[in-house]
Amino acid sequence: MMDLRSGLVRFHQQGMDFVFYRPPEPVSQYIDCMLEITGKPDLSCLRNFPVLKSELTFNLSPHPVKGMVCKTGVLEQCNSVVVRGTHTGLFEVYITHPLHFFVINPKPEALRQLFGYPAGEFTDRNVPNELCLPALTKVWYRLLEADSPEQRFQIAIRWILDDLIYRDYQENRLVSWIKQKISQYPPVKVDALKVESGYSRQYLHRVFKNEVGISLKHYQEIIRINGVLEELKNGYNGNLAMLACKYDYYDQTHFIKSFRKMTGVTPSQMTSSPLGKLPVQNTMFDSRPDSMAASLQ
Repeated sequence: MMDLRSGLVRFHQQGMDFVFYRPPEPVSQYIDCMLEITGKPDLSCLRNFPVLKSELTFNLSPHPVKGMVCKTGVLEQCNSVVVRGTHTGLFEVYITHPLHFFVINPKPEALRQLFGYPAGEFTDRNVPNELCLPALTKVWYRLLEADSPEQRFQIAIRWILDDLIYRDYQENRLVSWIKQKISQYPPVKVDALKVESGYSRQYLHRVFKNEVGISLKHYQEIIRINGVLEELKNGYNGNLAMLACKYDYYDQTHFIKSFRKMTGVTPSQMTSSPLGKLPVQNTMFDSRPDSMAASLQ
């Protein structure tokens, strides 16, 4: 059994309890983090901004939970297990009952190995369990029967290791190299990747999208927006034009348009909003009586 103590973080916020776990190797080769959420805040909506993670969401409460990928406008429901690929835009979860979620965040490229579908099949959508892996239902039952978050983390770790090791999972080295290059600051341009790797631009784009499920352009855009969100979350109060320049936007108008497309609000609205910030992933609580959440009561 893996010792969980060094990677376990507990916190309470907005009336909810969170247990966060970032696993060490070898699990970290496939899984970015795991999270258990219980309780019900006074606020009616969880707003998830784009992050470079996929999700296996296990609903351990007796109530279905509804959410929407805002760019598609499709209302989706999680009864037991849902697989989510990378979302390139805002995703909202509507809170009408107390939540009990157990979330595993596999790296997007691990979805292909887990379920046998190209990662792009999961992008910007929820995929019900029955279309993916029947074994997920067995995992869900085991999580329901467990007595503590620690037990549930151990169950998840055992399943991931057994399944991915059995399938002899190997991360694509070219994709791993590309991710490392374009995630650094300042970001490396695709033309520079082409020269350094010796591959054509078209080949780099095709391999990356096939493995990760989103284009290089979208991947870099999410990295930039995540960087901006982190600065705003940490109390940035400087000039927006300077922030736009820092994250390689060619002007402030372009920056604000891109930010609003990803988050649903402008940077100024974000900094002046009373939204409660969740210190893991890029998630914020919101209370909007005119939102879809009100119609679901």
